[in-house]
Amino acid sequence: SDNIAIACSVSNTLDVASLVCLSITTNYVNRRKRLILNSSLKEKYQVIILIVSKIKEVFHITRVMLPCGVISFIMKFSSSMAAWIYALDIFQSKYMFTLTGGVYLTLDTLNCMICSTILILNHAGLRKLSMQMLRVKDSATVRQQMSPNEVREVYFDALKKEWN
Repeated sequence: SDNIAIACSVSNTLDVASLVCLSITTNYVNRRKRLILNSSLKEKYQVIILIVSKIKEVFHITRVMLPCGVISFIMKFSSSMAAWIYALDIFQSKYMFTLTGGVYLTLDTLNCMICSTILILNHAGLRKLSMQMLRVKDSATVRQQMSPNEVREVYFDALKKEWN
């Protein structure tokens, strides 16, 4: 039970640290972007276009990732509660391991699904790529199944063309 408690604590500590880093990065990039946009025309031209585009991309990615990080932390914290319940023997049941393991797995699966959906919906590049992958091909022709009589006619017509 000590190993489960340590694993949950380490996992939640890493999640909090990543959320803090995401928040700091988002604020820093936002301030940097505002500084460049509010600077004089001469200063704007001194900033390389590549740097501006990189700042915009980093700002966009951190803005998209921050909600995913918050949701992930909440879901992981909730799923680790199941491990804590098992480790501390709060409920006495012979099915406790199965129940808490099932809750943990379900919450972690929901975490992945929700975060992936939010990431794809909010990031324009990923959304475009996923729509391209899921797009139905309009140019595909669907063949209709021929009846045995039609097959016989097509076969004998092709055979007559070859003999003539």
